[in-house]
Amino acid sequence: MPMPNMPWEQFRADMLAAGYDEVLERQWAPDTVLATHAHPFEANALVVQGEMWLAVAGKPAQRLLPGDRFHLEPEVPHDERYGSQGATYWVARKNGERSLVSWCIPLDGEGIASGLDSWKVSMQHD
Repeated sequence: MPMPNMPWEQFRADMLAAGYDEVLERQWAPDTVLATHAHPFEANALVVQGEMWLAVAGKPAQRLLPGDRFHLEPEVPHDERYGSQGATYWVARKNGERSLVSWCIPLDGEGIASGLDSWKVSMQHD
């Protein structure tokens, strides 16, 4: 699948200038499914390879392809599913008052945090 027209360096610079405090690349293995969860940070992302489906706050999943963007406010429940080729996206995170070490918070069926699983984060700071 094609890469977006925007290079990594431009995405990173634009997001840092917009007030995001970390920018990283996330790569997902084929057919990965993440059940409903939420994050303590705001996320602004650009899909750069593969395909994924994102369902936000109980709404039907949307298919995202290279060049598509998505934005999630902190603590918004969502689930993710990645295609047969996996997917890669670039994401800017705004952590607010929290530490730059971010966590993925899985939720049970009632939206209650059921534990913490760390995300592998590649910090991109000057």
